[in-house]
Amino acid sequence: MLALAVVLLLSVISVASAELVVCFDSARALGNQFYSYDHVDPAQFAAAADPNCSLVTKASGEIPAQRSLIASTVTRPSGTYPAPVYLKLEGTNPNALAMLMTEPEMQQIDDARALQQTQQQAFADEKQNNEFCNNQLLTQVTQKLQQRQTTFQDAANNKQATIQGQIDALSTANLTTMKQMGTALNTATFDDVAANLINDLYDIAIHLTRCITARTGGR
Repeated sequence: MLALAVVLLLSVISVASAELVVCFDSARALGNQFYSYDHVDPAQFAAAADPNCSLVTKASGEIPAQRSLIASTVTRPSGTYPAPVYLKLEGTNPNALAMLMTEPEMQQIDDARALQQTQQQAFADEKQNNEFCNNQLLTQVTQKLQQRQTTFQDAANNKQATIQGQIDALSTANLTTMKQMGTALNTATFDDVAANLINDLYDIAIHLTRCITARTGGR
């Protein structure tokens, strides 16, 4: 019975000393800058004080109102959100108090959220529509790349063979010279096809890079 009484007494002391800590860190992302800790032992807070935080003491009489503010919601044109999204601190730490942001500050939060949602949607669209990213089997991706390789190789071989056939069929007094000139032209044409292949590889690299970015940035 004595042990139980001691435990209850300690619990009462702990609850009686429990206070509220409110914090605001401007280095955090917009909308996540405010945070708080409730039922904090002031002695523990003092021992490991966060310079971004203030201790709301029972003596101040502000704890009930602060708790209500933190637990409330804020309705904006874009929707209703937990109040901490739009809270900041007023005053000087460690004696500052939580309060709602001004209208321009809240709009800045909304703009940041809208931008993030737009970026997330762009990532989702990329993953859905990118031919190398839209959840195909690895074998399908390999086949796509192999088909592009085959297409360009066939185009290069066919173009070179066609022009070389025309060159070989020439018959004039300066046949040898014309064949040499034609062969040089044919080689240049083949190089053009190779250049197109390089451009295609560049296009593939862009698709793959966009896919990687969408998957790592749009989780």
